[in-house]
Amino acid sequence: MDMSCRTPHWVARQLFCDAILSDYLEVARTAAKTVPTLMYVAEHWADVAEPFCRAQFPETSTCVMGGDRKRVIDESIHSGEMEGAYVSAEFRKDADEYVKGSIPIEELMRRTKRRWEPNREGKGPHA
Repeated sequence: MDMSCRTPHWVARQLFCDAILSDYLEVARTAAKTVPTLMYVAEHWADVAEPFCRAQFPETSTCVMGGDRKRVIDESIHSGEMEGAYVSAEFRKDADEYVKGSIPIEELMRRTKRRWEPNREGKGPHA
């Protein structure tokens, strides 16, 4: 963590772009055959990623990580309800999309804010 905090933003951005825009499949195959390897998979991608990893790297184990999105959403809903807020079915549907990874947090927030805009086609402030 300490190194992450000290990494200049422009270096972190370059490393991130390199990681998501590059194809390291051959490197990963070579590594899987020569050294002990473990693939970490986000929970919301597990149904796609685990079969892919098994097909590409049969000698590599996978570890599904996550559940954090669901925990955060569940805690937020619980907190809101404990404070007396109304949590609409529409929000719950959007939250499920976020938990599954179908939409990013920015889209969830955009939809939520839109629901609270005044005079939204006859809907109340909690629609």
